[in-house]
Amino acid sequence: MKKVKSYSFRSECFHDLVVLQKLLGKNATKKWDFSYEMDPEFPDCDAKIKTRCTIEELYKIFKMVPDGHVMCGTLNYSDRYTGSRREEHKWQYA
Repeated sequence: MKKVKSYSFRSECFHDLVVLQKLLGKNATKKWDFSYEMDPEFPDCDAKIKTRCTIEELYKIFKMVPDGHVMCGTLNYSDRYTGSRREEHKWQYA
């Protein structure tokens, strides 16, 4: 069985997280521990997911969120998360 890992990311707005939660809910074979914090001044939200999924699997799900580019660009392991966006073609986790 895969180890549970913690991932962090930022969304452009709360609505993106609502859409993501619906997508996660459709995947009944996976277990998710999902949390988020809303920015008091901006529409951005910081979020965390703990799951047995790989980061590549999460990225594929994030790609299904319309306008989910901020989530895709900021997704990283929680211990390496900075909140900064990367260009999609430079998507890597070192």
